[in-house]
Amino acid sequence: MGVLKFGHLRRCGSAVDRHGIAGDGEERCGEWGVEVAGWRRTWWSMLKGKRKGCKSRKDGANNMGEDGEEKGVHPGGISDTGKKFRMANPSACLRILFWRDTALVLWMSSSPYAVWYCIQTSIPLIYKDTYGFNELQIGLTYLPGATGVILGSYLNGKMMDRNYRVTARSIGRTIDKVSGDDLDDFPIEKARARGSYYLLIVYTCALAGYGWVVRRRVHEGVPLPLQLMLGMLWTSFQQTCSCPAR
Repeated sequence: MGVLKFGHLRRCGSAVDRHGIAGDGEERCGEWGVEVAGWRRTWWSMLKGKRKGCKSRKDGANNMGEDGEEKGVHPGGISDTGKKFRMANPSACLRILFWRDTALVLWMSSSPYAVWYCIQTSIPLIYKDTYGFNELQIGLTYLPGATGVILGSYLNGKMMDRNYRVTARSIGRTIDKVSGDDLDDFPIEKARARGSYYLLIVYTCALAGYGWVVRRRVHEGVPLPLQLMLGMLWTSFQQTCSCPAR
């Protein structure tokens, strides 16, 4: 199943994860006139053979950019000619871990993520050894957490929409739902993170309560709703902190 899924993503990946950067990498070259090359190509495009390069559609494009590097050749194997390929340095991205703002965002998104998967992996042991559940019942105990993740995705989207409206109203900005808003001078990070302190407090209390009721062998009707709540709160943190603001 994993091999089939990997093959499907490599076949259709350009249509889902690179569409905004390089189009589909096959018939056209995307908004910025760059063509997918090297290991970023899909299996299907490789089987179709070599493709023609494309010219940039940006007005006034020259061969050399402002940083002195040749245009049309991008780190990571994206080229607008299809003839040049340069592998990006994978260690360069590690520098962002030492930026204070990025480190804080990564910590806020990764910590609940790690805790949630610790909860998921401990469910069979908890409900088998503590509550004596059979295999079927243990499988059903995953449903509250899954339901919480689904609800958290929906409710967090509504909450961020409300935070955006409140922030726009506080700075006297009118929301344009037709053509979109100019976010150059909009505090989008503040709008996304609005209310995160309260979510963090509730999440910490729910996590501590979950550990306490399991240790005290409280009736299973208590930890299961807590799993739903933790799933909702984990998803809220994950969406708020991991999605790019710009």
